[in-house]
Amino acid sequence: FLLVPFLCLPAFAAQTVVSFDARLSEPGQNVHTASVSVAAATFLNTYTPDWDSWGGFAFSTVSNETDGSWLNQYAAAQARSNAYAVGYDGGWDPPPEILFDLPAAPKSVWINNTTYAALSIRNGYAPARAFTNGDFFVLTLTAYDREDRVVATTNHYLADFRAGKTFIQTNWSTLDLSWMPPDVVSLVGTMTTTDMGAYGANTPTYFALADFTYAYSDGADG
Repeated sequence: FLLVPFLCLPAFAAQTVVSFDARLSEPGQNVHTASVSVAAATFLNTYTPDWDSWGGFAFSTVSNETDGSWLNQYAAAQARSNAYAVGYDGGWDPPPEILFDLPAAPKSVWINNTTYAALSIRNGYAPARAFTNGDFFVLTLTAYDREDRVVATTNHYLADFRAGKTFIQTNWSTLDLSWMPPDVVSLVGTMTTTDMGAYGANTPTYFALADFTYAYSDGADG
């Protein structure tokens, strides 16, 4: 009888850590024209050739912590030796989305600002203005199951000037996702900023992502 409670707990297979290194072998590269699949996770990209524009995820080995212009849109705010993803929620294309071949259990992910977003928030590059008291810039991750139901949501503040704070994230930090259920088929990242204009967000709505880790449940819920 003592075994029964333990048999009810889900068991998880080995965790998978997503790496983009196989797609980008040299420093200073980026891929922004196609989706990328790693193991059973696909990082979706929407590309428009006529304008060389994109939404969703791009992939990068760019290291540039000083150029705050749009030309530096593929650089994380802290240099990284390995390839990483850059998410862009521009409003014209679908937001950054990770799709799983089978329902999965997200475990953790590294998150950071991009140089473009962080310096725009700090210095104000038109049309963006420098943040002041009360401003914030937040990444929301929303998890969906196979019935397209929301099963988990979390907010990660990339900049927070509320209540006297002057925080702008410029270092990689780990976001714990292990509390999410093991039936996630889609994880969507959307951006919210208090610096809004007539045509939408003035803050560059980018974020950097690395070392996304997930697993599968071996139980009936997986």
